[in-house]
Amino acid sequence: MLQTHKKLIILCFISVVALAAFAGCVEKQQQAAKAFPCKQVYNATLQEDLLREYITEIGTKCKNNWAMPVRFVGQDLEAIIFFKVHPDGSLTDIYFDKRSGSTDYDGSVEKAVKKSNPVCPFPENLEKTPIEMAIRFQPPNK
Repeated sequence: MLQTHKKLIILCFISVVALAAFAGCVEKQQQAAKAFPCKQVYNATLQEDLLREYITEIGTKCKNNWAMPVRFVGQDLEAIIFFKVHPDGSLTDIYFDKRSGSTDYDGSVEKAVKKSNPVCPFPENLEKTPIEMAIRFQPPNK
């Protein structure tokens, strides 16, 4: 009987220590949640992932609509074009941040973006604030 009491006392002691440690962890988690709310961190990560995927999709669509004149293949040209994407998928405020120096090349870049308008609407869970984005167009190497 004495052995059973010792085991019970030891078990109770271990349980109290474990409970105290657990309470400490919970308290630390609560403090962390106040400093960095998990839901906000999760939502920010989800928003970032959705935004990254959506922007990649738009960039791919614009590049697929690009009918670059063949004579520019292998040339050291670069054009960077900015535009605003609205929740409904419309593209506005299209302008060049950097022109290539060739009117024909820049025209093909601008035409690719305009041909892509509209893109698909924002994904359901993406924040409905217009996005400003840029695409860099460079001709492929030979």
